[in-house]
Amino acid sequence: MNIAILTLPLHKNIGGILQLYALHGYLKNKGHEVLVINRGFNKMKFSPGGFLNGAVFQPIIAYNINNFIKKHIKPLTKKIESTEELDCINRLDIDVVIVGSDQVWRLDYVIDMYKDYFLGFVSNKNIKKISYAASFGNDEWNFPASITNNVKELLQDFSAISVREKSGVSMCNDIFGINNVTHVLDPTLLLDKKDYINIIGSNKNKNHNGILTYFLDVNEQKNAILNYVSAELNLPAFSVNVEKSFTIKNLFKIHKCIYPSVEEWISGFNDCEYIITDSFHGVVFSLIFEKPFIAIGNEKRGIDRFISLLNMIDMRHRLIFRFDQITKELIHEKINFDVINKELFNFREVSKQYLLSSIKN
Repeated sequence: MNIAILTLPLHKNIGGILQLYALHGYLKNKGHEVLVINRGFNKMKFSPGGFLNGAVFQPIIAYNINNFIKKHIKPLTKKIESTEELDCINRLDIDVVIVGSDQVWRLDYVIDMYKDYFLGFVSNKNIKKISYAASFGNDEWNFPASITNNVKELLQDFSAISVREKSGVSMCNDIFGINNVTHVLDPTLLLDKKDYINIIGSNKNKNHNGILTYFLDVNEQKNAILNYVSAELNLPAFSVNVEKSFTIKNLFKIHKCIYPSVEEWISGFNDCEYIITDSFHGVVFSLIFEKPFIAIGNEKRGIDRFISLLNMIDMRHRLIFRFDQITKELIHEKINFDVINKELFNFREVSKQYLLSSIKN
């Protein structure tokens, strides 16, 4: 089969890059030809604001991540910056377009191009439309009736729909009247630990010792949790995130705003002894690399994806929101990864079966 994948714009989100890498790689390993649609944000005219918010410096900031994309995720279309440019997909020899994964259906992320993410641009009736592990980002839908009706109509044209969170199943049923919806795993979990170790090779970073921290949004409460756990375990902490977020104030410290390589990021999860993260994919890779972890709820970025995954494996109690929820018992709890791996294996098989059968049917 000739398959095209549409996901969120390839930016600085390493979790987002790796879910695409996994879906793309899994399908290629199954013998399919896979093209990635390089959908960027809608083109905007240059303005001083574009300079000040760092748009001009994105190639520098994302240098390491872009290298990974060039090496591992191909073929890739030219960068597409409008719905009109997406029409080229209808003229290619494509059998299936997959939208997914990550928060591709979180409209506040893609409101100016939301119809694209419900595959409204696919007008060629010979091209099948499916979703894999698409996420609405939360369990509430607060959009006008006009948008709701547009989405409902677009979803009717899908051959198969799967979502990443259980709440997404309910949302499809209750709001859009779509009943045949499957709950599947994030694509990163379609691959095994060895698949990710192959990316980094055998090199061990001597600075990757102790507690890995991967915070998307740093605040005092998260730092307090980290300091408490570090003292309790008597382990140092290290980070696999950018040292400073880019702002005009940091222009002359731009070297500290460059994101780590994907290989370095994965290596941190492989080498560490413990993980504290507020990232969904941080939790996913804690599970993949069988590391004890504490997840800190990141309400601004969506909680339901944490809950949906952790409920699958009876680990909901490892998700906390405040410093007063951390306990010594939680920190020292031994996680039985044999049991977790068996649970994930079952969900992984269901997810793979759905994906492969939906492409063929």
